[in-house]
Amino acid sequence: MSTAAGHLPEDHHTFDDYLALEERSELRHEFVAGRVVLMSGGTRAHDQAASYVAQRLNDAYDKQGCVVFPHNRTLVVDRTAY
Repeated sequence: MSTAAGHLPEDHHTFDDYLALEERSELRHEFVAGRVVLMSGGTRAHDQAASYVAQRLNDAYDKQGCVVFPHNRTLVVDRTAY
């Protein structure tokens, strides 16, 4: 997709746009490279895998004071949100 110099594609948003959307939305989204992407619901297999990984991470890092959240958290890295 080409755009005119200095113009962003229609589906490009700012990080602040993303945060405002998440605040008022009942659905969850990811924000990657200026694009807001709707997250799909978890399957049974996904939930089992997430539970397994979270349990193993918790076992490994609990004594170091770390907390593991397998769901319902947003991870922000360099103004990208997962």
